[in-house]
Amino acid sequence: MSTPEADGLIVYRENKPFVRRALGAGQIDYLDMAEWSFADRLFAFLSASDFLAFAQTSFPTPRVKEEAPVWFLTACAVQLKLHCESAFSKLNHLLRSGAILSRLRFNVSMRPGGGFNGKNRKPRETMVDQDTVRKFYRDTPAVRLFRWFNEDVARWLHHQNAFAGQGHFICDLTHISVPDNPNYKHVARLPLDENGHYIDTKGLTPEERKRLRYTPCYALVSLLHVLPGEKGHLYGGAYLLGGKADPIRTARRLVRNFVEAVGPGVMKLLIVDRGFIDGGFLTWMKRDKGIDVLVPLKSNMTALDEARRLIEHFHLPWSEYKVARDAEGKLIKREDVAGVGDLCVWDACDVPLYVALMRTTDAAGNVEHWALASTRPYSDPAKAFDHYKERTDIEERHRQLKECWNLSRFSSTAFNLVAMHVTFILLVYTLVQLYLNNVKLSDLTQRTIESLRHEEKLGVNAVIVYAGRFFATFDLDEYTHILLHLRQAPLERMRQWIERFRANKTRPP
Repeated sequence: MSTPEADGLIVYRENKPFVRRALGAGQIDYLDMAEWSFADRLFAFLSASDFLAFAQTSFPTPRVKEEAPVWFLTACAVQLKLHCESAFSKLNHLLRSGAILSRLRFNVSMRPGGGFNGKNRKPRETMVDQDTVRKFYRDTPAVRLFRWFNEDVARWLHHQNAFAGQGHFICDLTHISVPDNPNYKHVARLPLDENGHYIDTKGLTPEERKRLRYTPCYALVSLLHVLPGEKGHLYGGAYLLGGKADPIRTARRLVRNFVEAVGPGVMKLLIVDRGFIDGGFLTWMKRDKGIDVLVPLKSNMTALDEARRLIEHFHLPWSEYKVARDAEGKLIKREDVAGVGDLCVWDACDVPLYVALMRTTDAAGNVEHWALASTRPYSDPAKAFDHYKERTDIEERHRQLKECWNLSRFSSTAFNLVAMHVTFILLVYTLVQLYLNNVKLSDLTQRTIESLRHEEKLGVNAVIVYAGRFFATFDLDEYTHILLHLRQAPLERMRQWIERFRANKTRPP
């Protein structure tokens, strides 16, 4: 398979010290004036981290003969999702926009006549047509795409040290509703509210059940890595399945995929919600995979009652976890925690559990209890609740994906394209998080994609300079300062270069 360099294309990498020296010597190849966008910065990062070369050799291409390089087709999908677009018809415009994309044809120089295969009789404005990209992903089987994302991409992220830290992961399920169109395959009709949340019908009256609206939907089960220091999340895997998918069976597949891809010891704690309560799953995770699980208990579960009884019987200590008071100092709510270990209360669970119990007391003296169970023997019950807080961001994460990244806006009913849309949104979200953390911009990771594209101020009307195989961006003040202080010989070289440039509008070779 080909690589960007093997295609006869020049892939430029960011190297500001090298380009600055070349500019100071008056020995540059090309320059341009343009606003440096977030998309341009991200693609520079992907080039520097060899993501495109990785995609070229790993993506499950459906083509026997490669008309356009796989790395470029992958980059087209990243470009679409970075701009929150679902329709491939938007691609031609995106490939002509931005400093890298419009001036240097996606940071590569084009062959004479345009395109990759030399078959075009007329010059073309973009290196591939949007229909070529659409058909490529329509023909990519969803099962192979999921395997690539869950194993190959996870392995690449691991090589980037993306999963370094305390080893906390979250497995979660969310439903993605679709239009009432029979051409959508593998969907299920479920009772969902206006926000796409599943409505439990067990406590509803027959009349209330009649009023429910059943919506066709998919189930997205995902595995997320919690970045240390509240710096965001990275997706370590996902499956898009029918709405009635078994979350526990899917969680096993995701964990198995991840461990096979990155090796044991990376995932240390899996945090899940009540939908993943299963004794066999907890036993398999602890004994077979060496991974602890943290899960909230249902209010009617024996384990919760047993933990409360043992705490009272042995007079185990309660400690203050959180107290809320009003402006006058009067109690609004008080939370106290206690814990007990070595509980064996589930027939299907063959590993001992630690139960952390929280007692909540309101201003009127009403008391409620809720509990967390874990295969990890916590020495302090407060730690268990601290760790479970890491899961509370998930609802906001799902809201961002659905509302800001257009997760449920599909441009086709073909399942392969639906799977591509969802998978690449999760991939691009992860690449953005990785980039922001790598360039010390982790404070931006909690913002929505609209904010990211407009708030990263890297210079308006920047000068983008190319020398050799490298490029760099300079704001106008810095660029002007360098030119004003050029010595005579470099100044003369720059003067001659600018005259040729104005006459020919040359591009990089």
